[in-house]
Amino acid sequence: NTVGGGGVYPIADLHELDGFRTGFSRPIQMADGYGFDGAKAYNDSKLCLMMLANFLHTKYHKTTGIAFSSMYPGCIAESPLFREKRAWFRKYFPIFMKFITGGFVSEHEAGQRLFQVVHDPRCVKSGVYWSWNGGPREGRGAEAIEKGGQISGGGGAGGGWDSIFENDQSSKVLNVDTAYTLFTTATRITGAEWPYEQSEHYTNYVPVSSSSKHTNELEIKKSTTTTTPVVQVTDMTNSTTTVVPVSTT
Repeated sequence: NTVGGGGVYPIADLHELDGFRTGFSRPIQMADGYGFDGAKAYNDSKLCLMMLANFLHTKYHKTTGIAFSSMYPGCIAESPLFREKRAWFRKYFPIFMKFITGGFVSEHEAGQRLFQVVHDPRCVKSGVYWSWNGGPREGRGAEAIEKGGQISGGGGAGGGWDSIFENDQSSKVLNVDTAYTLFTTATRITGAEWPYEQSEHYTNYVPVSSSSKHTNELEIKKSTTTTTPVVQVTDMTNSTTTVVPVSTT
């Protein structure tokens, strides 16, 4: 779900969110409305989480100061995630990730990265997808020598504390129209209740689509000139404005 990793099969794709729109009623089992595919369901779930983090950033960050971000801890190849895979895969996949791709990350190191996103002052920025440069710190033998937070050898998802960076998110993650549909349908399915925004300028709004990578830079204004409650959404990155009806129920 990044610009660089968008071609990993099976490709995450929510299409029109038919699964969410129907409440995943049988026979629909996937977010895109198609039959079940375990690997794609996993990828789709990550796409949904990244989109939701971005949407909550746009909806609540300026009024609450809470940072909403997502992260890629790396390929945790020895976790129970692969418990239903064939025995040969469970044996050789971690080896492949350690010595061929350099993308192996242990469960312990992945936990350290989650802690870093919560604790590191650099991660106070909201609306970011955090990743790490360099090879992993653990499990690659004597060649994997830490040097100032970076690791020599293959790349992948590894790297020390100082190799954290803001990764580029794919166009699918930044699709704000799909994100709004995801948020509203998921809220309906789960019955989740969200805080009411008290600020005059940030009450009941949705973002507007933009081709710019800075889609979170939005100016929101409340309109009272029509009988139907609406909000005026201006994208500051390309000066486009959209008036969006707002449901009051």
